[in-house]
Formats: sequence, C-alpha cells, structure tokens
Amino acid sequence: MLKDKLNSQKACKLEDFEIKQKLGQGAFGEVWLAVDKFTGNKVALKQMHKQFIISKGKKEHVTNEKKLLNRAKIQNSRFLLTLYTSFQTINDIYLAMEYCPGGDLREFLEAIGSLEEEEAKLWFAEMIIAVHSLHKLGYIHRDLKPDNFLIDAKGHIKLGDFGLSKQTGTRPTNFGPPVRVNATAAFRVRKKSLVAPLQLRKAYSVVGSPQYMSPEVLKGRESSKGTTPPSKEGGFKLANQQNQGYSEEVDWWSLGCVFFECILGEPPFSGDSVEEVFNSIENWSEVIPETLKLVSDSVTPEFLSLLNGFLSSAKTRIGRDLKFFYCHPFFHDTDWDSPKSFLRLLN
Repeated sequence: MLKDKLNSQKACKLEDFEIKQKLGQGAFGEVWLAVDKFTGNKVALKQMHKQFIISKGKKEHVTNEKKLLNRAKIQNSRFLLTLYTSFQTINDIYLAMEYCPGGDLREFLEAIGSLEEEEAKLWFAEMIIAVHSLHKLGYIHRDLKPDNFLIDAKGHIKLGDFGLSKQTGTRPTNFGPPVRVNATAAFRVRKKSLVAPLQLRKAYSVVGSPQYMSPEVLKGRESSKGTTPPSKEGGFKLANQQNQGYSEEVDWWSLGCVFFECILGEPPFSGDSVEEVFNSIENWSEVIPETLKLVSDSVTPEFLSLLNGFLSSAKTRIGRDLKFFYCHPFFHDTDWDSPKSFLRLLN
C-alpha cells in the first residue's frame, strides 16, 4: 500500500517528489499535486512557509494539525484525510497526504447546484462518522464547510484541513496507548467503544467561516462597531473573555449548515456583510424556524427533522451519540456498516 511504502522510507525530502500542479492555496502556503518518485503514486503535498507561520504566531496551529493527523492514522479513521509522511526544509514544512481526485464538496456543489436527498444520504452518513471520529480523537474542527470535505478516488468523503482544529479532550493516562479499532466494528451500534472516554476542555477563540459558525462561537466576538474582519486563517478577534466557551456542539451546528446547503443550494444564514451574517446567526431562534418553514415544501419531513436537530440550542443539539443517527428516520435505509461508493455521481 502507498502508506506502507512511504512509511518504509527512512527519511523523505522534497527531492523525493515530482511536483505536478498547484491544487490550492491554504492559510500558511500551498497544496500541490505531486508524485512520489519511490512509489509512482500521487499525493497532496501541503507546503507551509515557516517565516509566515512564525510571523503570525501560528506555530501551534501547524503542530496541532500534524499531531491530529498522526493520531488519526494510528486510530485508522477511515473518513479523515490520511497523512503519509512529513518533512521540512530550511524554509518550509511539508505534509504528504492522501490525494483526493474528486476535489472538494464546494467544487462539486458549484458544478451541480445541489443534491437530491437520496443522493446525499450516504455522503451525509460519512460526514457524520468523520466528525464523530475527530471528536473521539479529542479534537473539534471549528471550520466545517463544503470546502473541507474532500472526495476520494472511490467517491467517499474525507474530512481535511485541520488548521483551526482545537484539542479539547485528553485521554486518562491509565488507559495506556490508543486502541486500534476495526473500522467496521466501530460503526456497529451494539459494539462497545474501545476508545477511552475524553476529559473535555472548552475552546474560546472566535474562529471559523462566518456562514457556518455557531451561536456559541459568536458569543466571544466584538460588538458591531468594533468587529475585527476575518483573517486569512479564518479567525476573529476574541473580545469577551466572559465567554462561556464551547466544545463539540459547534461542529454539529456547522455540519447542519453544510447539510442545508447540499440540499437547498445555499447556507441557512446569509447577508451583504459578515456583520449581517453574524447578526442573523445570533438571532437563530427566530431565523431558523422561519427559514425551515419557507423550505418545508422543498424537503422531506425527515430531512427537516434532521436540520431542526442540528440547528438548535447547544444543550439539545444532536450529534454526541451516533445511535441517534442510526435510528433517525432520514437514515432508515442506510447501511452504516458499509457506505456505498458515490463514484456514479462523479461520473
């Protein structure tokens, strides 16, 4: 396998890869399509510029992303992007990751407009498992949006771009090293989790992409008059240190916004400025019921119920328990043990 061959190399360096083309631009550098000269396989090579990272005080972000990807590899998290290897030069840090030729969900939606519920159902299941897997590792993503869900060669979903992720849980030391869990067994409702329970910590920074940010995240932002515009990293200045903080629930809100956009063609919150979007999200208890009422004739009651569960108060929001999704009417005919390929959609 590609991962095994890459890991068998004693030390990777830039000269081991042939750069083919630029795939995208990230907060700290570029992502390139490259071919590993040792195996002949394609990888996504993420290049991050050290000087820029240091100047922006983002060293912790980079370290955090690499740590998360390494932990995901150990746990064999099938719907999280795979890190094959990492190395550095004098000026840059490189992550050689799984290449997803299907592009990202944002590009896919721009090409087709929206998905039918039946078409989206299995992708939604994979996204839910991806987010749940991330939380099991002790992290929240904090920037879930269509751009960060990639489509692999077989048409499956892969969650990526963990630059804004935050570690919110730690495993008790008496549990020993993480247990390697069989991917299929991990999805079964009746199987007990082999992963140690997490001791949760909260996050406080106002980060993310405006249209997908949850009300809890916005509790720490500045007032309308002094709102700091978003940075290239997607973050906003934290002004209210009295903010109660947030945890996993913010990702489930964002996922609900992504599901809404996939089926209805646009996110549930919009505005002519970032401030208008924020105001809309802060008034979600009035906006969401009205919005769901307007679209109720365009979606099934089952999908409407799912959206209501995601776009709700933090205390009642769905997501923490996978069993809820297994039993939800929207997923009544979904095989959670072996999600089917969406390659037919890519064709």
